[in-house]
Amino acid sequence: MNLKPLVSTFRASPPTTQDSEQLGHLADLPGTWVGRGFNLIALPNGQQNNQPSIFRLMLNNTVETLTFGALGGAVPNRGGQDASGKPVQDIFFKGLHYFQQVSDAKSFAGLHVEPGLWLNLPGSLARLGTVPHGDSLLAQGTGFEVPGGPQFAVADPTPFTVDASGKMQLITDQDYIKPYSDASLFPAGITAADVMDPNR
Repeated sequence: MNLKPLVSTFRASPPTTQDSEQLGHLADLPGTWVGRGFNLIALPNGQQNNQPSIFRLMLNNTVETLTFGALGGAVPNRGGQDASGKPVQDIFFKGLHYFQQVSDAKSFAGLHVEPGLWLNLPGSLARLGTVPHGDSLLAQGTGFEVPGGPQFAVADPTPFTVDASGKMQLITDQDYIKPYSDASLFPAGITAADVMDPNR
């Protein structure tokens, strides 16, 4: 018996133009995006006891690569019944998978890796992400367009407490907040203005 291998070539997903019609606000994302940024994280000070604070700041100028790709088909969400017993139909929505990598701009040491999904749901968008050290997130909301690009408000990282009434109280103890104000602790290329407003 002489058997010949079966070779078949096919498109396993619809054309990009067909997908984009169902992606809504996500339609312009597919591809690879590269940009620069800034990272500020307060960490326990167990490694740097020469500092007077109980925490230290990790400050990095960053390079980020974010890749979006088509899922290749509709994602089914099975129906059933609502709380009153009324039938709920299956829904099928489109989305994108993404992979985010953030590295230090000087050393290129890895800082963050995150795979996940963006989904265009009926009436909303959702982001599902996983950070490999055990964290996962689900964020859901609505999408909108901003003429001229987004505007970011000042993001003041000064530590604070919340009193019994729910009012925020900034911490003013100089030893405690020294990592935010002592420029001698900042890496080269990072200024006090960068630290006090990472959104710059």
